[in-house]
Amino acid sequence: MTLINVLVASSAVALGVLFNSAVPANALVAQGGHGLAARGVAHSPNHNGVLKRKRGTHKNRKRCVAQVPVTPSSSADNSQYTPPATGGDSGSNNNNNNSGNNNNNSGSNGNSGAPSTSPAPACSGGKVGLAWGPSMPSNYIPNAITGKTCWYYNWSAWAADSSFTGGLKFVPMLWGYKSVGDFRSQVFDNPGANYGLVLAMNEVNQHDQSQMDPAGGVSLWNELIAPLKQRGYYLISPSTTSAPDGIPWMQQWINGGLSVQPDALSLHWYGTNYNDFHNYIESFIAAFPGRRLWITEFACTDFNGGNCDAMAFANQAIPYLDNNPAIEAYFPFAFDGTMSNVGEPSRLMTGDGWVTDLGHRYIN
Repeated sequence: MTLINVLVASSAVALGVLFNSAVPANALVAQGGHGLAARGVAHSPNHNGVLKRKRGTHKNRKRCVAQVPVTPSSSADNSQYTPPATGGDSGSNNNNNNSGNNNNNSGSNGNSGAPSTSPAPACSGGKVGLAWGPSMPSNYIPNAITGKTCWYYNWSAWAADSSFTGGLKFVPMLWGYKSVGDFRSQVFDNPGANYGLVLAMNEVNQHDQSQMDPAGGVSLWNELIAPLKQRGYYLISPSTTSAPDGIPWMQQWINGGLSVQPDALSLHWYGTNYNDFHNYIESFIAAFPGRRLWITEFACTDFNGGNCDAMAFANQAIPYLDNNPAIEAYFPFAFDGTMSNVGEPSRLMTGDGWVTDLGHRYIN
C-alpha cells in the first residue's frame, strides 16, 4: 500500500468516527454547534432537502418547519407504527380562506363531552409561547425569555437543553404517525419526564403535514394522548389549519369517540388581514363554546412573497389575544432562523439569535 493509500484510508476511518459516533449534545453546544445539533438533535441527512423543497413560492406550501420533526438518534423506531386508513384532505392549505363565514357549523356542534375546567399549569407571565424553530440552538432561547413568555414547543417530543430554558415549560408534541416511536420513548413510556402539558398532532387536515381523518385522529389520541391525563397532563388537541375543512375536522374528531376530552383546542392561521384573523378566531370560538384555545401557529403572510405589514398586524392582534378569555396561549410563527416562504416581514428572530423588533413586540 502506498503512502497516499494509507493517508486516504486513515482519513476515511476518521470521517467514519466523526459522523457515526455518538457525541453528547452538550459537547456539541460547547463546541459552538448551531441548529439541530446544538439543542441535542441529530442533523437528518434529509433535513436540508426538506427545507429546500419548502422554500418554493407556491402559496399552498407549508412553512419552514420540517414535515416530520428531526429527532436525535435513538432506539425509537418511528417506522414500525401502522396507522389506520385515513381519508384525503381538501388538498388546499390552510390559509387565505379566512372570511368569518367560510366555515359552516353544520351537523354536530363540536361541543359534546364536558370541556375541561382545569386551566393549564400556572404561568407567572402572559399568554405567549415560543414556537422554537428546528434550526435554532438552545443557547439562543434566553434571548427570547421575558416576563410574558410561558411555554415553548419545537414540533417534536425532544426538549431543548434545560440549562437554557429558564422557567419556560416545554410542551412535547406527538407530531403524527411517523413520530410515534420518539413520542413513546420521550413522553409516553418515560414517566420520569412529566412535562405537564402535551400537544397532539400537527395540521391533521393538511396533506403535507400529519394528515389523517378524524377517526384516525381519535384512535391515535386514545392510544397515546388520553392516558397521559392520569399522570396529570394538560391535553391539547390536534391542530387544524384555517382551510375550510379545519373546523369540520375538529367537530368530527371531538364527537368521534374520544376516551378523554381535550383541555384545550389548537388551531393555526396565516393570512394578511387582521380582520380575517379576528373573524376566524371568533368563528372557532362560536363553533366550540366553552373551549379554551391555543393558537400554536399564526403569522401575517400570503406565502407568495407579497407585502404584509406584520408590525401593524401585531399591534392589532396582541391586545385582542391578551384580552380574549377564550384564548389561553398563542405562539406567533416563529423563533427560527429560516423563514422560508412565510417571508422576512414576519421574522421574529435572526439566524444568529437576536430577537427582531417584531419579536420584541410579541414577547414584551
